[in-house]
Amino acid sequence: MQVKRETVFRSSFLLEIVSYIFWFVFNIFFFGVIFSHTRSIGGWGPYEVLTLVSINQLIVALYDSFLGPNLRRFQTYIERGDFDTFVIKPIDLQFFISTRFVDLKPLFSIPPGILTLIFALSMRGSPPGVLEILIFFLCFLIGLVIRYGLGFLVMSLSFYFVRVSALHSLQRELLSFAGYPLSIYEKFAKVFFTFILPVALIANLPAQALLKYRISSGIVLYSCFFAAVILIFSRKFFNYAIRRYESASS
Repeated sequence: MQVKRETVFRSSFLLEIVSYIFWFVFNIFFFGVIFSHTRSIGGWGPYEVLTLVSINQLIVALYDSFLGPNLRRFQTYIERGDFDTFVIKPIDLQFFISTRFVDLKPLFSIPPGILTLIFALSMRGSPPGVLEILIFFLCFLIGLVIRYGLGFLVMSLSFYFVRVSALHSLQRELLSFAGYPLSIYEKFAKVFFTFILPVALIANLPAQALLKYRISSGIVLYSCFFAAVILIFSRKFFNYAIRRYESASS
């Protein structure tokens, strides 16, 4: 049913697939232009940045496929009174509303992302070992959790505000900083994107793991801590905010 629903309008379906791949290519081109004028960006060379961009693309694709489509429907659920039926289902409410739908289109950008990642790592001539790969998957999962927790928290504000599209757009803009090397930020910006709103860690930590950069155990532990905190806090806030929901039948 999901595939049939997605492919009803084939031209639109194909166009959106192309747009996802285009934005990935555009990011590569963007950094390519920068590297035509310099040899490194914050100490990161072309293939190191390409690794970072590829990993960020994989995280974005998975989020936009499995989590993003559901969070974007949050406001609609409230306006249509869908929570009337959701709350009586014998399943965890947060899990249900976060996983109802899958958007297949972003998944098509995953193969180019993986191939680009393999190419970038091979060109460096220093492939990651088993330990680096394990750390990569851990940090990759942490990045997804942080991205989801922030998104769920923002969309839970729908119970308080009529429209939260502006906040959702602001969140996406802030998350775009995940695709830049952490070392380019200085002073307050570095502290902000590392500890206060650690979006820079979402893709930087898994990239540093594959690149065999030395990663502070404290940073990894902090990212785990923040992921757990944002996940728990967003859930508690959602459970509190839903009290403001007024049934459509009332």
